[in-house]
Amino acid sequence: MKILVGILLLLNLGLGLWLYEPPAGARLAPPSIHPNRLMVVARGEAVPVPTPAPLRPASSSPSPQAGAAAPASPPPASGKGRAATSESAHPQSIPSVIEKTAFVQKTQKTQSSTRPQAAPAANRCWELGPLSDRPQALALLHRLHLKGIVFKRIGPAAYRVFLSVGPAWPTRKTLRRLGVKGAYTTHGPAGGEVLSLGVFLQKKAALREVGLLRKGGIHPRMAAFGAPDHYFARVMLRPVSAHFWRSVGTGHAVCSGRRAPAS
Repeated sequence: MKILVGILLLLNLGLGLWLYEPPAGARLAPPSIHPNRLMVVARGEAVPVPTPAPLRPASSSPSPQAGAAAPASPPPASGKGRAATSESAHPQSIPSVIEKTAFVQKTQKTQSSTRPQAAPAANRCWELGPLSDRPQALALLHRLHLKGIVFKRIGPAAYRVFLSVGPAWPTRKTLRRLGVKGAYTTHGPAGGEVLSLGVFLQKKAALREVGLLRKGGIHPRMAAFGAPDHYFARVMLRPVSAHFWRSVGTGHAVCSGRRAPAS
């Protein structure tokens, strides 16, 4: 009997929940959006959020003042008003602050990348010397911490007019009368001591001097000899200061067109 009463109570409770309908005031109607409130905004522009109106409970019977409270439909707009409404409904597309910033940064980057850069100063070939021997040239490169080529340059050929050992040499007064100035003793071609009367770089000039001396009663000889060889160090340098050239301690000149021979 108790079980039957419990089953009946459960059936009544379930039927009551099934047939239960909430009061009309508890139902919430979705807010209506008027077409005039719609607006078009550009990308990135802040969208104003309208404040929702307070909700009123809907009544089962219509209010007698509902018809009076309803807003009247707006009158048809004129030509100018219609154009103003169209412009307000469709505003011009204005780029956002982010797009403007990105465009300016991209333009600046492009201009900086296309700006021509100054070319670095090119190396220049220099010859350091003359030096007396090869070890001295190598020591110069080692002192300056430079890498280069050491080569030998043969001295220019010259012609000496001289008097060999034999009869008494003419006096200085006689030589001056013949136009010879600065005569001195040196080693001759055969290794003996001779009296040098002049050194000439051209053979014709040496022969002309011999002819003039023979007319004055002196019979000199002529022999070709070479100037002593010199060594140079050829290096590649960037533009350097005057202090660097003072520290070199020897002459320097731009490399000549001919290639330095390997030695």
